[in-house]
Amino acid sequence: MAGNFKINIDLKQKDRVLEELVAIKELWYVVLSTGGTDVDADFIVPCFEDLNDLIFEKINKIEGIKKIETSLIMQYGKHSFEWGTAID
Repeated sequence: MAGNFKINIDLKQKDRVLEELVAIKELWYVVLSTGGTDVDADFIVPCFEDLNDLIFEKINKIEGIKKIETSLIMQYGKHSFEWGTAID
């Protein structure tokens, strides 16, 4: 199962929070972002039990995490990583 987290953090602790998030093996994409949330993170887990563990035992226990919104991927319309740059 794959999905995305939108995470609000205490920005005064952003460097440490990002370091701890990057260390979580289930998260394969972690970025500091602008907009409604501070961090976007994509995950892959085998089952709901592992998702529960990821949210409540790993991410939520990081000091500086304020709020986590979870979005599950139900169906891919397009899933391609063959992009170039604006210069190409």
